[in-house]
Amino acid sequence: MTHSMKLVAGLLLVLVSGLTFLTSGGCSKPSEAATGGISPEKFADGVHAVMMADRTVYARDVVTRLKDQEAPVKPDEYWEKWKEGDTHKMPLPAQMFRMGASLVNDNPDAGFKYSLKSLWPLNPEHKPANEDEIKALKFLSDNPGKTYTDTITDPDGNELFVKYYPDRAVAKACWECHNNHERRDMDAYPEFKKDDVMGAVVVFVPTK
Repeated sequence: MTHSMKLVAGLLLVLVSGLTFLTSGGCSKPSEAATGGISPEKFADGVHAVMMADRTVYARDVVTRLKDQEAPVKPDEYWEKWKEGDTHKMPLPAQMFRMGASLVNDNPDAGFKYSLKSLWPLNPEHKPANEDEIKALKFLSDNPGKTYTDTITDPDGNELFVKYYPDRAVAKACWECHNNHERRDMDAYPEFKKDDVMGAVVVFVPTK
C-alpha cells in the first residue's frame, strides 16, 4: 500500500470507526506532493476533528449525564474491575481516547498515530517524553486557541509531521475529575475550569 493510500485508509478508518482547526505556531510544513495530494497537516486536521467530536459527545452527553443521574452504571477510573464482577463501571473520556489511540497505533495500515500529552498528567503515560514535547505543551498553554507543529525523526528513521492541538476541558466531568483527583499535585496543578487547556492531542503523520 502506498503512503497516500495509507493516509486515505487511515482517515477512513477513523471516520468509519467513530474514533475520537486554528492557527499554527511552530516549524515546517511538508509539501503536498510528498503525500499524494493530501498534505500531512490537512490529514491531521481531519482526523483530529473526528477524534474531538466523538470525545466531546462521549464526555458531555454520556459521562457527564451519567454522573448527574442516579444511574446504576457510573464512569469510573477503575472501570476494568468489571472483570472481577463489578459490572457497573465504564471508562472515563481520557481512557476511552487512549484505548482508541492504542488500536490505531497498533494498526500498520492506519498510516498515522496519535496520543494525549499534558504538563499536568494524572496518568504517567501522558507525560511529555522529551524537551520538544514540553516546549510544544508550554506553547499551547501560553497561547490558548493556537496549535503547534513540528517535524521529527522517529527511532526507525522515519520523518514525521507532528501537530499538537489544545486539549480543552469540554465537559464538567473533565475538570471535576482532575480538580478532585487523589493523585493531583495540589501545589503544581492548576484549578481547571471550562475551556481551559489541559494538555494536547498529538497527531503523528509520516511525510514520505
